[in-house]
Amino acid sequence: MKKGRYSLAGGLPVKQNDLALIQDEGAEALRAFLIGLKPNYVLNGIQISELPNGSEVLTSGFAFINGEVLRFDSVPIIRTINSYWLVKSAAVLSNARIYRNGQNQEVFSEAKAVLVTANQANSIAMGSAGFDTVNTTFAKAIDIEEVKRRLALPVNGPWRAVGSAGNPVFETDWQNLANISLNETLVTPSPVSFRKDTTGIVHLRGAAEYTGSSQSGTVYTLPSGFRPTADLLYYGIGESGGGSALFDTRLIIVKSNGDVMTNFFSKSVFFEGISFFAV
Repeated sequence: MKKGRYSLAGGLPVKQNDLALIQDEGAEALRAFLIGLKPNYVLNGIQISELPNGSEVLTSGFAFINGEVLRFDSVPIIRTINSYWLVKSAAVLSNARIYRNGQNQEVFSEAKAVLVTANQANSIAMGSAGFDTVNTTFAKAIDIEEVKRRLALPVNGPWRAVGSAGNPVFETDWQNLANISLNETLVTPSPVSFRKDTTGIVHLRGAAEYTGSSQSGTVYTLPSGFRPTADLLYYGIGESGGGSALFDTRLIIVKSNGDVMTNFFSKSVFFEGISFFAV
């Protein structure tokens, strides 16, 4: 690798080609290291993250695609689309400046990693504007879901709401907790839901309330494929019956037959943070 002899005395004449050489030599060294690992992969970031409103985004980060390190900006994703791909965008010029010859020209050029769906593959291959079809073919792009599996990172399935079509129902007199009052502020909990990621871990969330007067410990029953191998005990929070309106510790039981239960005489119970491996 070439190195500049910047310690020489006498006043070093610097030309534009010198700056290009410094940039290219550093890029080549990084490329030589990274390309020996895999042809295309995520360097860091670019993970599926859920927002408080239930929507999902792909976080910002960097990807290595066809010999180049490319920045990726966070974008929303739609879970019903099965396959997303990362490809290299066309270069965008920026930071215009007035040169000595009086011309106004952009100083920097940057291509980025951008997200496309499988349905956009053909248009990219045919040369759609905005994509670098010379250096990035669709066949060499990155399937985000496949990358997650290769790296053993969990990919979450959709939340399945209890009481919705095709999902378990609440047991008698149980329902979603509409809201709770915290410091005189009404807060709306998530609906009672569950989901499983690609590592086999089931996650529970939401809050339920009991409107009956008799003892009823079972809130709902998880379907087959979402049940633990043995009965599990957790401590959560909830509201006791009897009109106390005070939150205290609730015992939450997830049974191997799928029953999700809590203490008798519970007025409400929260399932946030409960997770377990399912068979």
